[in-house]
Amino acid sequence: MTAALHVEMHADHAHWNNELSLWEDDIEIWQMEINKALGELDYLKSALQEQRKALEAHAEAIRLHREHLSKHEKALAEYEKGETGEELIAMAPDHQKEGAKHGQERNAHERIKKHHHTMIAQFSLLLKALAKPL
Repeated sequence: MTAALHVEMHADHAHWNNELSLWEDDIEIWQMEINKALGELDYLKSALQEQRKALEAHAEAIRLHREHLSKHEKALAEYEKGETGEELIAMAPDHQKEGAKHGQERNAHERIKKHHHTMIAQFSLLLKALAKPL
């Protein structure tokens, strides 16, 4: 073995040991991150359940809004047929309020839609990343 080869081998070993130390540091950090993520799984599940509740509440608000709109439309149809229109007359002052309510529901729907799409997209990315083999 030549002296140059001997020196080169020592240099390789020193370099490899440095890399191994860096890898061990990486693994320690990754383990802490995984442990933190595992600890947050309960929060993730809770957040998803809250999102489901919010969607259910939003669906109910839409159902009620549609129901009220149908009653109003029925009263309009009755009035147009020549009936008394008492129900329509009673509802008329609230028409502007209904328009405002519809606008609020539209805004709420857009906020929920954006939040939901963002959340599901991020969740899908996480699932795809977890499904990839190491």
